[in-house]
Amino acid sequence: LAAPRLFLVAPLIKLADVTEKVPRGPRASRIESPLIEGAPRIPRAMSPGALTTSAVVTYCACSSLMLLVNKLTISHLGAPAFITFTQFAFTTLAVLLMRARGWIESDWYEWSKVRFFILYVCCFAAGTWANMKVLASANVETIIVFRACTPLFVSVFDYVFHKRDLPGSRSVVAMLLILAGATNYVLTD
Repeated sequence: LAAPRLFLVAPLIKLADVTEKVPRGPRASRIESPLIEGAPRIPRAMSPGALTTSAVVTYCACSSLMLLVNKLTISHLGAPAFITFTQFAFTTLAVLLMRARGWIESDWYEWSKVRFFILYVCCFAAGTWANMKVLASANVETIIVFRACTPLFVSVFDYVFHKRDLPGSRSVVAMLLILAGATNYVLTD
């Protein structure tokens, strides 16, 4: 039970010192986690490419399953605001419980730190609630098509508002394929 818990909560953990040197010799296959003192040892069996692929696949699976679970929940309860609040409350309680058990390390709320994130948190909560409202009236396929098209808008907004570079030719081709697929879905649905 101790080894898997680090991988489950790793995204929530405050990183302490991730710049420590990797040991050489007989200990090279296993290193101690730099995240929490006394945390379980992490096997170094995966290459960086395999680790990235694993993270992407896991994220996609979780995201798609949450979309389906949310659609089913909204279909049965019909209360998007309540469902959103419940998910936020459960996440908060889970983090507090893991902190109390010593599984993760996190900072307490300090107004001097929290005040900078209030606008972001409000926008995130509003976006999540709006997503639930749309999910209540639209089918899952429509939501997936809309989410697939968001990189198109984000890349343009990044260029206009943040003065970042436009996507490269490979990225443009990929986004045009996404746009073609979305257009085909809209025309045939």
